[in-house]
Amino acid sequence: MEYFISLRGILVLILSAAGIILTFKNPKFGLITYIILLFAKDPFLLAWFPPSYPTLHLPKIFGILTLISLFIHSKDYPPRLSLQFLLMILFFIVICLSRYLNDTAIFGHKASIEFFKMCVLFYLITNIIRDKKSFEEVIWVLIILNLFLTLYHYYYYKTGWQSIFVVPGYRTLDRNGFAATLVAMCPLAYVFLRERKHLLVRIILGFCLFSFIGGVILTRSRGGFLALVITSFLLILQDKKKTVPIFLFLIMGFLIGTRISEKYINRIKTIVQYESDPSAMRRVAVNYAAINMLKERPIIGFGAGNFNDMFLPYVPEDLKEYTEPGVSIHNTVLQVASETGFLGLIIFTLLIGKTLFGVIKLRKLCLNNEQLEPLAYMATGIAMAFLGYFAACQFIPGAYYSYLYIFLPLTTAALQIVRNSLAENR
Repeated sequence: MEYFISLRGILVLILSAAGIILTFKNPKFGLITYIILLFAKDPFLLAWFPPSYPTLHLPKIFGILTLISLFIHSKDYPPRLSLQFLLMILFFIVICLSRYLNDTAIFGHKASIEFFKMCVLFYLITNIIRDKKSFEEVIWVLIILNLFLTLYHYYYYKTGWQSIFVVPGYRTLDRNGFAATLVAMCPLAYVFLRERKHLLVRIILGFCLFSFIGGVILTRSRGGFLALVITSFLLILQDKKKTVPIFLFLIMGFLIGTRISEKYINRIKTIVQYESDPSAMRRVAVNYAAINMLKERPIIGFGAGNFNDMFLPYVPEDLKEYTEPGVSIHNTVLQVASETGFLGLIIFTLLIGKTLFGVIKLRKLCLNNEQLEPLAYMATGIAMAFLGYFAACQFIPGAYYSYLYIFLPLTTAALQIVRNSLAENR
């Protein structure tokens, strides 16, 4: 109760009331608030104002209110269903079916409950974000919010005793997940930096990009490092003037590289010399278990959310010393495969592949059109953010309720905006 009568509590309640009013004025504000609450949950609000989630359930409230507001303003936002959304629904059905066929309660685990919320979020994003202005507003919110979260943790990193970029006491904040988020922010900051003409805005975005790259390094996440390398390579590859991003990343690499500790370098070396690292070997062990589970039940898997309880008998004998009961698999694709079988894996692959191939196709159509080129880069930027996060997901369990299902519908929304602009210019 003391939280609610504090200055923090009063501020949260005032902002929540303002958010509710704005949500009914325009569902876009509700969606932005919803996204802010999701991204700020683990790295900030759970420690700064704990009642935001277990007591007030703010994300759920704003999700429901935004959905209501969308129906109220249905004349301005006529319903539309994308193929990706239908694939989301189909994947949800497979998730429920996998749990049912494995004699586990359909809604007895947050895998099915949270994925249903992701389906609702997917619908909200693809139906509310309909023009370039709305899309850019959401991206700016993501960039500024994550800059704040990065600087917030950097402050405690510099003033505290911890040796990694995670504040002590943040038991819910997974540093690999935090690194994955910052990796996804890099393409967004970079694309906006390349597109903006105002010098001050470019300086701010350059600082954001520098902060996100530095943040990934300071998490000491090996998966985040690999995803950052992949994303940086793709950013250079897609840029027409490749010398610009190469020069930019070399400067940032030099500035950050001079501050990298020997401990971090030794940790990154374990990517190659993984046999010497117990943490890496644990991931190898559970990955083998996932493959063996898929071999035993290839069609529908062991049920969404059941891996932690069922994987141990499927770990190879020579790797069992690295595991223990209840360990999560740190690979999204293998998580989907072992828990929902090839049926779920095929749908999941189609969901991702359809979106990424759509971006590649539309980008080729738009790059030779001066009016549509900014839209092409916008769609490319969010697609690379999604791809960067997905790359990091090969080292975290993000199959059912990760930020993957925020970047994916944002990419779909960008595709829809580009398609509409192409149709108008014909």
